[in-house]
Amino acid sequence: MGRNDTVFKQAEGNVDIFGNTNADIDRLVSAQTRSADGVWYYSPKIAGLVTLNATYLFDDNDTTAKTSESLYALSATLGDKGFKDQNYYAAVAYNKGIAGVDAYRLVGQAKFGQFKVGGLFQNSEDVVNSDIDGNTYFVNVSYDLNGVNLKAEYGVDEAGLGGAYTKLGGVKGADDINFQNFNIGADYRLAKSTMVYGQYAMYRGDFTVANAKTDLQDDNVFSVGVRYDF
Repeated sequence: MGRNDTVFKQAEGNVDIFGNTNADIDRLVSAQTRSADGVWYYSPKIAGLVTLNATYLFDDNDTTAKTSESLYALSATLGDKGFKDQNYYAAVAYNKGIAGVDAYRLVGQAKFGQFKVGGLFQNSEDVVNSDIDGNTYFVNVSYDLNGVNLKAEYGVDEAGLGGAYTKLGGVKGADDINFQNFNIGADYRLAKSTMVYGQYAMYRGDFTVANAKTDLQDDNVFSVGVRYDF
């Protein structure tokens, strides 16, 4: 019932260390879809390590209205995203047509003492115009300093299919897209349900159309907040 993340989006695990803020990875990567009107399947954990998962969406979720292909996502995960049973997590996922994109992604995250290191790679292609495609990737690290979670992240988008690229003046389908993101911040839990945080996010880049290079508008965002988990 209600709306749910597709298994393609869920494959990110906890690698989105700035999730649900203005530095969420969905500002660069596409197909971060939360949808209704579909069927989800999650396998039991195989050998205590592996899960196989699927999402199938009904036709009324077709955002392009230009394709009759099925809308589905598949994923396989290894390890534990919460680092309780294993100190590593990995996933591979495929998205077909959902949000108007064909894409695959690879995700990995591991815990080493108080450090967590993670990364995501995604290749995306527009389902209407296959000439619009490219890679997006992130690497990040966080460190637990006596309950204060210090974190930093760097990302690059070469596809131009994420939310921030066009908002900052990018042209969809341009050549040589180079859109970069750097985030740094910290959060601290006052209680199980209450977290305070502060962070800085920077977005910058350029693209080329007809051999003319254009710089994107820089975006620098400082934010502080309190999050309540219900």
